Amino acid sequence: MKLQVDLKENSYPIYIENGILEHAGGYLSQIFTGRKIMVISDDHVYPLYGKKLINSLDSWECHTLVLPHGEPTKSFQTLSEVYSAMLEARISRSDLVIALGGGVIGMSALMLLIHMENCQTAELYDLSALRTGIAASEGARIPKGAELNAEAGGTDYVSMYAAAKYDVVIETTGAASVFANAFRLVKPGGVLGSVGMMEKAEIPQRLIVTKALTVLGSIGGTGDFDRSMEFLRDYPHAAEKLISHTFPMTRATEAFSTARNPEESMKVVLSL
Repeated sequence: MKLQVDLKENSYPIYIENGILEHAGGYLSQIFTGRKIMVISDDHVYPLYGKKLINSLDSWECHTLVLPHGEPTKSFQTLSEVYSAMLEARISRSDLVIALGGGVIGMSALMLLIHMENCQTAELYDLSALRTGIAASEGARIPKGAELNAEAGGTDYVSMYAAAKYDVVIETTGAASVFANAFRLVKPGGVLGSVGMMEKAEIPQRLIVTKALTVLGSIGGTGDFDRSMEFLRDYPHAAEKLISHTFPMTRATEAFSTARNPEESMKVVLSL
């Protein structure tokens, strides 16, 4: 199946099909004329699918970066590691970077904000082109990573307010450094929603007080189940984009195996 993301001069296709990794080289040859490819994945996904992908890319000079799995990897420190690996491989703007993995929580929050809360401006930052492509098709803006790195700001009042640009920030990575950075991005009187799980994190209490922030956690017990059902009823076209796999009950074991690997799937559905 081919989905076309209409962004005028920046439009691009998304291909979804079983066994697509074995044919990735054929798809890429239609749009990529460079010489090098950097494949970035984690130590759960790459052992399962990395070889198939690399074998299909034998027409290019390929480099790989395999990172530890889990939420702590989603940090600006890891981003620095990615940049270092790309510099070492001499990856340039004419080359290609492939992210092998996936996720869904941030995408779900984005769609609820757009469709249920009528947010006029919504943004999603993600390393996955699949998720950012879907977000863009829903009208979201895709910010650059540098726009969100507010950690370098000072502790004076001017610096604390300078990075504030969002009324609501929903942090889904579970990485302590990203969580701490999120406090700087919220405007005075704004809301920080924390969904990602982490063992411990530093709380910038001064920012909570001086900006009169509201900090909320959620793991599904907020009493908004009816609103979630309204979203599924009223915006099925958006909800369907959150489903990456559908299996019949006869393949239930395969379905649960797929769902246990969030890096390679979004929502997995069993059909009766």
